[in-house]
Amino acid sequence: FYTVAAIDDFASIEAKLLVDDYSDLPAGKIRVRAIHAAPGVGEVDIWEVSGTPSPLWTDVGFSADGAYQELDAGAYKLGFDTDNDIGNGAEVTFTLPSLAAGTIANVFANQDGNGDLHLRVQFADGTTARIDPDTP
Repeated sequence: FYTVAAIDDFASIEAKLLVDDYSDLPAGKIRVRAIHAAPGVGEVDIWEVSGTPSPLWTDVGFSADGAYQELDAGAYKLGFDTDNDIGNGAEVTFTLPSLAAGTIANVFANQDGNGDLHLRVQFADGTTARIDPDTP
């Protein structure tokens, strides 16, 4: 299974081919991967920041994708260190809704035409959801 995504600004658009992993998951787990598709943002670190911060993906450059992570089912708060400049802190956070066991998703970090960041989550059935940043 594959996902093809359009990456970059319209004038420089390119196709990104991702190989999807829909193999069986252990009980109570979800599988997610992050894709950096925000051209105005440098290399990023992505942290799970609901409790004690822990890195999920580090040093993810533009147009790169992080390896799949198998996590416990549930809700997550992701912190993004944009431009990879502050260690374990986050300039922007996003709250993912509770994801049921067995969920497999691609999480794209995107920018709209105004440069505002958001996440686009693509589920295995092809549906997507937009997640805007948490308000400070």
